[in-house]
Amino acid sequence: MKRIFFAACLLTLAFLSTSAQDDLIADMKLFSTWFEGRFDNFAQHYDDKETKAEHPHEHIHSIFKRVDLPAIGKDVFFVQQYLDGDEAKVYRQ
Repeated sequence: MKRIFFAACLLTLAFLSTSAQDDLIADMKLFSTWFEGRFDNFAQHYDDKETKAEHPHEHIHSIFKRVDLPAIGKDVFFVQQYLDGDEAKVYRQ
């Protein structure tokens, strides 16, 4: 009886870990489709200025671009972020 219980536990764990891994792979694929692009928080920055927020957000522009670098990994992105809509004010790359 103990052997059957132990075998059932092992099969359940094997199924759950495979299912969790599949879910993680699917989530990464979905996240990767959302991650690439150009993003800007101008509306948030503008609203903070208009409402005289105590701690206003800086105006940040972000570029996330997928790059093909198989030596590093499958999902690799180039990221560049700059301030005030000025591409010369890069603060992260």
